[in-house]
Amino acid sequence: MKRAAYLALFLLLTAGCSEPLSSFRSSPQDIKNISCVAVLPFQNLSGNGNAGAIVSDIVSMKAMEIGDFSIMTRAEVQDMLQSRGILFKQGIPVSEAPDVGKILGVQAVFAGTVTHYPSGSTGSGRSVALKMYFIDVPSGSVLWSGSGDFSPASAPDGETIPSTTVAQDGVDKLLDQFHGGVNNSSGSSDVVCWNNPDEILAKLVMDRHAAAAPGAQVRTSAKAVAPANVSIINASGTPRLEIKMGILLVKNKYNVSNVISGKKRMNKTTIFYKPGYDAQAAAIAKLLTVHPVLVQSESYNWDITLFIGSDMH
Repeated sequence: MKRAAYLALFLLLTAGCSEPLSSFRSSPQDIKNISCVAVLPFQNLSGNGNAGAIVSDIVSMKAMEIGDFSIMTRAEVQDMLQSRGILFKQGIPVSEAPDVGKILGVQAVFAGTVTHYPSGSTGSGRSVALKMYFIDVPSGSVLWSGSGDFSPASAPDGETIPSTTVAQDGVDKLLDQFHGGVNNSSGSSDVVCWNNPDEILAKLVMDRHAAAAPGAQVRTSAKAVAPANVSIINASGTPRLEIKMGILLVKNKYNVSNVISGKKRMNKTTIFYKPGYDAQAAAIAKLLTVHPVLVQSESYNWDITLFIGSDMH
């Protein structure tokens, strides 16, 4: 039976569902200021290996359908992360969602967990249980959450209802409640939020305005120079270290302007700084797990250039 026919059986599903829980932890009016949202791959805690991708794809489709935001789908998110060597085999834990959102260059994310999903293709007599969160990326705050345990009813003529249809019904119920509070269908879905992955990582990932989390203030020298523009170049050969270091520096209020993985390798982590930025370079050095070499130099475009060496893991 085609999906359209199963949708006609949703009234039967209702009888087998516990009432989903949905609550706003921030004013819906605050959420209306958000335009660019990514749907992250849901963390899969069920026995079905595909459950996280299935549910997050359903969330992507529903979120695009209601039109509250411009949506980066689960597939687009995964492609972008994989292009940078970032892999989450069982989905993205909710605790890591804000940092991933910064990598993607979005303002907020839908993240969640699938705690139960039938291992077969049909869901008769079995439930789909999930939790969903709408998270503000700069602050890491949960703005809205929803959860439910959705059980199917038997269809007529002995047929069974597919698990994907049960999941679809659950997501519809939760996001309809979310949309009912936000109702942001005012053109925000037409906003262009991102370009290609390289441009995002070079310009948006470490946007100095994207991190509102409290951290150490940038130290300045006696001449009170402006906060340094920092470049991070991963010369260690270990993937993702430039991303982790960029997130660390942004949280500590540094202006990270450039984040790349370099082709040349360095054994020793080294910080090059222009005259007047010695105090800020020393403050960055204290954030690292190694003792870097500090070198005053005007050879680079940025005020401070951090080369991550193979001594950092």
